Amino acid sequence: MGGRCGRASVHRTRRLGTCTTAFRRSLAPSAVLRVNGATPGRCTMRHDYSVVQGSAMIPQTRNLLVSVATCLVFALLGEMATGDALDTWFVSLEQPWYALSLPAWMVVGIAYYVTSGTVLFRVLQMPKRAARKQLLVGVLVMMAGNELWTLLFFRLRSVQVGFLALLPFTALVVVLAAAFRASLPRTAWLLYGYVVWLVYDLVWAWSLWQRNP
Repeated sequence: MGGRCGRASVHRTRRLGTCTTAFRRSLAPSAVLRVNGATPGRCTMRHDYSVVQGSAMIPQTRNLLVSVATCLVFALLGEMATGDALDTWFVSLEQPWYALSLPAWMVVGIAYYVTSGTVLFRVLQMPKRAARKQLLVGVLVMMAGNELWTLLFFRLRSVQVGFLALLPFTALVVVLAAAFRASLPRTAWLLYGYVVWLVYDLVWAWSLWQRNP
């Protein structure tokens, strides 16, 4: 009888040790320890994935709101920079045959802000390291440069300045696209598409300058 009690005591101690070890291993923010009352000594562990998913959604939502708000701020600055020049001066310019209509330009503007917001959001989703900071600065400089071009073109009402200002801006976007290729290759394709548009923009601006000296 004493031997059986001794073995039973050792067995309980081992089982208690197993539960203690499981409890120590489960001390993580996303883990919950459960003890089954029907069978003493048996312990189960369940990961609370809803907590993990909920905590992951918080920075994602914040980054999305920051991206949208940033685009709205830059769009407002662009609207202020344009003033009434779009309806008074721009429509009076002699355009090449391949020039877009005003509604088409508005669609292009919306597409630009959607693209910029998407690129900015994906940068904000990156882990915080040097590459993220560099890309973030690059995207913000690109967005600021776009509004600066709007200010120079429409406020000065100069097609020559508009063309010349496009040259460094296009070079900036090309360099930024190359930087994205190393860290976010899929996002880089959005910038490749923007570069293609800027090539058209350069041809259009050059023709506009030649037709309106």
